[in-house]
Amino acid sequence: MEQVDISMIDKYEEKVPDFIIQTTSNSEDVTKSTKSWESVYVLVVTDNEFYALESDWVSAAQGYMAQAAYQYQRPDIEVFLNVAAYDASNKTTFSSDGRKTTDPFNLLREICPESYLNSKSADIAIYLGGNDKEGPEQGLAYQPGRYAWSQMVDDADTIDLYDGSYHARVWCIIHEIGHNFNAGHQDNGGYNQAYQWWESVVVPKYTVMWSSYFGSSFSTWKYSSLQYDGDSTHDNARALRIQKSTTAGYA
Repeated sequence: MEQVDISMIDKYEEKVPDFIIQTTSNSEDVTKSTKSWESVYVLVVTDNEFYALESDWVSAAQGYMAQAAYQYQRPDIEVFLNVAAYDASNKTTFSSDGRKTTDPFNLLREICPESYLNSKSADIAIYLGGNDKEGPEQGLAYQPGRYAWSQMVDDADTIDLYDGSYHARVWCIIHEIGHNFNAGHQDNGGYNQAYQWWESVVVPKYTVMWSSYFGSSFSTWKYSSLQYDGDSTHDNARALRIQKSTTAGYA
């Protein structure tokens, strides 16, 4: 087990402002969930391709997870996102299966069943994949649930801007883990939706649960919130707060 060291965040970090959570009488679910921190443990797994792509895959993954942990320690979320293990023991099993490029998400579920997650004391698992999946997806996850797959390389199958860069990788990891905590896309409905706003008349910005990646100038690593970068119908942070105790209790 290791508590992610958020001091590892580098020049790409996205600061969030300090603020006081404001609650009202009709938000009892939110009020209860913001009264206590939860610790969630993530099993980080990979394949031969990503293992070989990085000179030290664990060091690279630690940097990504530090960025994710930084977002989860926001005062409107309050989750300690820890890593149960960086696990490359199944990397050859992942890479020898053709589903690594056709169905990496269900490949993860098969190689690392819930009993495996439990044996690692992991609440959720994320597969950092070193292959370009066929089709337009760069990540998949249960909403909510225990599994997420995140592509670590350029997506050659689409015209979008997902290039497998550092910023794109962190975005994808935070996005898919967000689904595990029940965060939805911009068309999810209700309050649990991603948010888009204009920083200037020509620069649109998107919170992390937006369904497409538009590059580091436009796509942020932040979850939408009633307090900032969102409103009452764009508040992914609320969904995370409500779900966090359930997620923390999986293992």
